[in-house]
Amino acid sequence: MFKAILKRLRKDQRGLTLIELLVVIVILGIIAAIAVPMLMGNQDNAHRNTNAQNEQILQDAINRFYIDKSTYPTNATTLNDQLTKATGSPATGPYVKEIPTIKAFTGCTPATGTGTINGWDYASGVISAPAGCK
Repeated sequence: MFKAILKRLRKDQRGLTLIELLVVIVILGIIAAIAVPMLMGNQDNAHRNTNAQNEQILQDAINRFYIDKSTYPTNATTLNDQLTKATGSPATGPYVKEIPTIKAFTGCTPATGTGTINGWDYASGVISAPAGCK
């Protein structure tokens, strides 16, 4: 097939002109300008959905801890040990394999400071993602 196309070309016409090449580059640039923002938006949505799902999983783990222990994990500092390790007699847990780190994206800043763990806010048995992160 390729040979048939080459045979149809005149001997002195062996490639693309500069104008044809520039048109192709412009078309590719337009496609990229449309596609890149759409893909970046999808990535932010994926991070937002991941944070919402992780928040639900962590809250379920905290609730299971409460059912077993009749108390909520004491604070964000000890939350990791209390949810990821088997404790007590008889041993209960672990409730989650690990505390996931919050996924940061445009408009989302993970929480820091007292009462936070891996970017999550924790207080009195309730874990939540910072505003704009879910």
